[in-house]
Amino acid sequence: MAKKKIEVKNEQMFIPGTKERHVTPDIVFRPIRSWHCNTYAGEGLFNNHGDGSGCLIKGKEKDLFKICHQPKAVTHRIYWHKNHPGEHISSFLSYPDGMGAVPSYFWEIYPVESEEGYSDIERFYGDNAEQEMEKRVIELLMNKLKEKFLKEIGHGNK
Repeated sequence: MAKKKIEVKNEQMFIPGTKERHVTPDIVFRPIRSWHCNTYAGEGLFNNHGDGSGCLIKGKEKDLFKICHQPKAVTHRIYWHKNHPGEHISSFLSYPDGMGAVPSYFWEIYPVESEEGYSDIERFYGDNAEQEMEKRVIELLMNKLKEKFLKEIGHGNK
């Protein structure tokens, strides 16, 4: 199952008022809009892309009150290499019992694309979860770029 690549240069995906933040001199992240953070609900959207992912539900009397589901994640980020924005990793910080049946906060990443699709998720727990997650993101992005470079010069796996 192939997943659509995210274009990190699309300003509409990012939360306005945010900017890129560096985790290394070449790797950055920025918070993105997402349904599981209820960003779309906060922006007053009932529909996003016509699929109901706007998060809001109309009350009984049209727009007299708006209802939204409990947010599942605190924030959602995209990490990428400044010189290779096509290679990126998605991450989010889940509320307890939000994006998984885990009774604590946790970071989750959806790491790298493979020939068969995307690899499995990785989760990080505890007081150092954000640092451990970012260390893993850096490692995965650098490995992906190394593989890409080796293929380009004819030394990669075929």
